[in-house]
Formats: sequence, C-alpha cells, structure tokens
Amino acid sequence: KTMEAMEKYNDAHLLSIEDALKHLKIPVLVVGGLKDSIVPAEFSEEIHWLIRNSKLKLFKNAHHRVPIEEASELNKVVHKFLDSHHLH
Repeated sequence: KTMEAMEKYNDAHLLSIEDALKHLKIPVLVVGGLKDSIVPAEFSEEIHWLIRNSKLKLFKNAHHRVPIEEASELNKVVHKFLDSHHLH
C-alpha cells in the first residue's frame, strides 16, 4: 500500500521504488516518529525491510518533525550510525 503511493512519484518509471530500495548497497539509516500521522511508522518499517542491512530508529514520542522533536537523541543515533560505518 505504501509502496504503491510512492510509485506515483516515480517519474523515471525505470524501476519501481520498491525495486530501487532493494538494490541499494550503501549504509542507510531510516528514521521516523511513532506518532507521525503524515508518514506513519509503518512506512519507515517497510522501507527498512526493503533495504538490506539498513538500520531503523523509530522515536517513541516523535511526530513528523524528528530532527526538531528529538534533536539531541537523533544526533546521537546519527553519530553512532556514521561511526559504525566508518563514515564520521
């Protein structure tokens, strides 16, 4: 259902969004808020499951503005993710 909605925005039509996500071979951190009513957490979870070896972090008390609502904790999560992939 979520992927179908994303497909509408795929102008290139070369690969479905789902196929494109499955082929990513770079470290990916998927972040979302459990209280997000604009982009539900299920959307983040689905993206996480499609991207091999991705990391998912859902913030329990965050809505749609995770970088504002959980700035300090998000900063820690991003730094840990970057360090774990030697990207920092």
